[in-house]
Order: sequence, then C-alpha cells, then structure tokens
Amino acid sequence: MLFLNSMHPWYIWTNQLFLITIGIGALCSIAILCLRNPFRLSKEDVGLFFILLIYSLFECLKSNINGIIQNIVLFVVWWGLLSLNNEDRKEYINYITKWFSILLLISLFTYLLWLFDIWNIEPTEIEYKDVGYSALNYITFIIQNDGRLTNFFRFMSIFAEPGHMTMGIVPLIILNNFNLKNKYVLILFIAEIWSFSLAGMITLFIGYVLFNFNKHLIKGLAYLILACSGLVIMFESLGYGDVIEVFLWSRLEVNDDGNIAGNNRFTSQVDTEYNKLFNSIDFLCGKEVDQNIIDGSAGYKVFIIQNGLVGLILAIRYIHIIS
Repeated sequence: MLFLNSMHPWYIWTNQLFLITIGIGALCSIAILCLRNPFRLSKEDVGLFFILLIYSLFECLKSNINGIIQNIVLFVVWWGLLSLNNEDRKEYINYITKWFSILLLISLFTYLLWLFDIWNIEPTEIEYKDVGYSALNYITFIIQNDGRLTNFFRFMSIFAEPGHMTMGIVPLIILNNFNLKNKYVLILFIAEIWSFSLAGMITLFIGYVLFNFNKHLIKGLAYLILACSGLVIMFESLGYGDVIEVFLWSRLEVNDDGNIAGNNRFTSQVDTEYNKLFNSIDFLCGKEVDQNIIDGSAGYKVFIIQNGLVGLILAIRYIHIIS
C-alpha cells in the first residue's frame, strides 16, 4: 500500500482514503507478525538500525501528531526492510511486481480503448490540493487536466504524473533483471514506453548497461531500440508526430548554456535551499521547506533537502539490500 501511495494515486487525493489504505497495510502487517516472524536483524545492520531510530525520533520532535504517526509507520517499514530474510524479500518483490503489473494492464487497456475512441466514459474532475494537481478521473486511469492536449498521449495510470508512475516501474524492471520473458515485467516495460517519460527511459538504459554488461547487452539494447522505434513509427503514421517532438526530441536538444533542455527538474529556489543546507546542522536529517519552493521540482536535490545525509545513507542501504 505504501508503494502505491508513494506515487500519489488518485484514491489518496483525500485524506480519508489515504488513512484507510494505511490502516489496511497496518492490519496486514499485524496478521503477518501473528502468523510468523520473518524478521531477523543481522549484526552488520545493528548500527544502521540505531541510526534509523535516532533519525525517526528527530523527525518526530519537529512534527505534529500526523507527522509523528507517519514517522512511526515509516520507521516500522524501514526496519522491516532492513531485517527481512532474503527469501521473503524476493517473495515480496515478486508479489509487488505481479500485482502492480496487473493494475497497470487493466489501466493501460482501458486507456487505449479511450484514446482510440473505442470506449467512451464521462470523467469526473478531481483535485489534489496539497500539491496542486488537477485531473480528469476515468476510475481506471486519469489524465492531467491542464489544457494541453498532448498530455492525453502520456499514460500515467491512476497516478499523479507519468513521472510518478515511472518511479515505481523502473526499479521493478531493474530488480527483475530486465527479464521481458516474464509477462509481468513485459507489462511494466510497455507501460513505461507509453508514459513517454524521458527520465524513466534514460534510467532504464543506464540500469541495463550497469547490470547487463555482458554478451547479451547488444541483443537487449537492440530489442529496446526496436520497441521504441516501433512506437515512434506508429505515432508518426497516425499523424501524432508532434507528440514525439514535444516529449522526446525537443527535450534532448542542447541549450546555449550547454545543458540538455529536458534537465529542468530544479528551480533556482531549490538550488539556493540546497546550497544553504550544507551550512547548517540540517544537512544531517534534512529540513521542512515551504511547499511553494519545491513545487515543480524533483530529483536528488529535493530528496536531500528533505531527508539530509542520514536519509540518503538509508536510501542507498535500502537499494543495496534489495539488489
């Protein structure tokens, strides 16, 4: 439930539903603990456990009651991930991969029926006031409601942005070793292509090179290029070449300052806050910043501002454990 919630699906755009999903996750966790105990904290992770505990306590001290509850839940989740045995960890990854891909399959199927005007349904307008999102809700998928028709061609399932959906898809494809023979991984890959997420495609490319630097690399890259080329040709033949231009080619152009046009995830305000962070004690655990400052920005700088050096260490350790 936390995995899905982290991508801001439309069903948590109201606090009541968000709390319900957290409650369901808590009940499932209690059931697992009552049936058996799959957790074993290894000796090498004892030090990291205390770092996590101190970090969580520090976050609780500067939070209201909702923040305290959230930090307690996150502490339990992080501790569980640190102390799971390998077999259970693999089982949970397979579980998430399977059910996330099934959700995306249903969502993508209905989205394509709608996109090609085969299935019509009247949407409702919804807003995520906390972060300023507005969308047309078709239940099994949503469309950004900002007046740009090109957004209709970017699949994002039930999540707030194509980029949010990508944050869930890409790690799962990498964790499953890019095994497109696995039908669930193949579904994730198709959904990623339809998202037109440049960041996601670049991350997949880098991940594939890093994890598959062997004789199969060229064959895998050929399949990837073939799939992307097929999608480009299809859109061009249907008269939607401008969509490819807007979301891919134009974002790969190099600006006069030498930067890639698509590398626009940070505002000048975020850069200022990031630089100020390292001149204060906040660089350890991060700090709360005005939502107006980070709105429209994403990436490592926002993460470090909010979570600090300790949060970064925990995230790296988590990735190491899962891999």
